[in-house]
Amino acid sequence: MKINTLFSLLLATLSTGVTSTPIPNADPESQAHGSIQSINLDTRSVHNVDPLRKLPDIHTRSLDLPLAELFNREDGTPRDDDDDDDTLYTLLTRDITHDDDDDDDDNNNEEDAITNLTPRTSSTSAQQTIEETSTYQLFSKVHSSMTKDNYYAFTVKYTTGDGPGDASPKDVLAEAQRDYGFDHIALVVGKVSETTSKKKVKRDFIAVLHHLIITEYPETIYQKRNWSGAGGGKSATKIEFVKQTAAKKDAALAAKAKDYFAQAEHQKWVAKTNDCLTFVRYLEGYL
Repeated sequence: MKINTLFSLLLATLSTGVTSTPIPNADPESQAHGSIQSINLDTRSVHNVDPLRKLPDIHTRSLDLPLAELFNREDGTPRDDDDDDDTLYTLLTRDITHDDDDDDDDNNNEEDAITNLTPRTSSTSAQQTIEETSTYQLFSKVHSSMTKDNYYAFTVKYTTGDGPGDASPKDVLAEAQRDYGFDHIALVVGKVSETTSKKKVKRDFIAVLHHLIITEYPETIYQKRNWSGAGGGKSATKIEFVKQTAAKKDAALAAKAKDYFAQAEHQKWVAKTNDCLTFVRYLEGYL
């Protein structure tokens, strides 16, 4: 509709402002009605255009409106009578600058693309083999969550014979078996160690065994010894987890054991009063 309006304005201007001034080299008979003649400067034929000739029907609704209504904008541009944005005026006057928000969106998309295209880097260490000592394997089967540099306490029950270093008579072992369901019991406290190299990780449980033994019946003493193999004993063992403890508790354990045997009633074996189990319960109470 805007194209029709502009074209109608152009025709109206031409029809009112044309004079009948003769055009050189034009046919004088065809100058009636103030005709407009187009001259070919290359001396070719001259075409006469009669402005009063009947033109095709052109919808010029805007020409019937007052001029003030046609040009009602402050800048003198024609008013917008239609909702169609694809008009000649719109195309000629459209702002070709990009919206800042669109530029920001484009920039963000470009940044995202750059980020997504950035190669991922990951560091992988060389394959390491894990080596576990027999002592670590034995106790970790009972308490699998042992970790490096921490201390743990266990009880070890000898079910078919005396413990390491113990010289209990057979009747004493039989009595313990009848009362407790085992022949001997000891407390084991140790620390998890872990040494690492480029190719290997070695784990160990540095354990110490604490127990009451009979040297010459009925005399009892405290014995502390490093754990080796199955506790150094000849019989099968049953291991039970007691608790996680601390380094200072472990360091003071031997002194607490000596305090126990400093008492006269703890120097001779008496079933259920001074035996291997009563001593272990005493140490557990300290831990």
